[in-house]
Amino acid sequence: MSAAAIAATPSAAQLRLGSVLQPWVCNGGRTVQDVKRTDMNAEALLSQISEIVAKLGPRMERLQQVAAALRQSAGYRWVGLYDVDASRGEVRNLVWDGPGAPEYPTFPITKGLTSSAIAKNRTVNVGDVGADPRYLTALGSTRSEIIVPISNDQGEVVGTIDVESERSNAFDQSTERLLEDCAVLLRPLFAEPGHESNQEE
Repeated sequence: MSAAAIAATPSAAQLRLGSVLQPWVCNGGRTVQDVKRTDMNAEALLSQISEIVAKLGPRMERLQQVAAALRQSAGYRWVGLYDVDASRGEVRNLVWDGPGAPEYPTFPITKGLTSSAIAKNRTVNVGDVGADPRYLTALGSTRSEIIVPISNDQGEVVGTIDVESERSNAFDQSTERLLEDCAVLLRPLFAEPGHESNQEE
């Protein structure tokens, strides 16, 4: 990552202080100035994600660290990070952390719960995937899933955070907002040159 990109990445301290930064707009029109936390675990996660994004190193290595941090932060069963390639019309799993690889590592942009998150650029939170015909199986015992889009400066969805649980209705509103805050912090990793072709910089 270039020095300019690192400098543009909001730190956890800046997030807590609501510093005036460039408008990192996330779901619901919120910006990085709105990403303020009182829960210490949430603050610790945001700080950890910010540090991973800002440091030098291969993109895929940092993404893997992010997936692990997200999963460990609340004992999530499975976390995956995906690239969204609009030109090819496909969604591709980049990294995952959990008991196994996703059953569909690559799938059309029009399929799954992800398709709704991409089309509306809005989080999709499903408490019972068995009752939702859009669901594409990642792990057979999944009961609930949340998909959070990652957008670029033009408002286009370029990636997603996918978290799955073996429990029904596992993701409440505070979890949803925290993952959306994480998506804001991850934007620089989806803006690096060559990310479309899954190359490490």
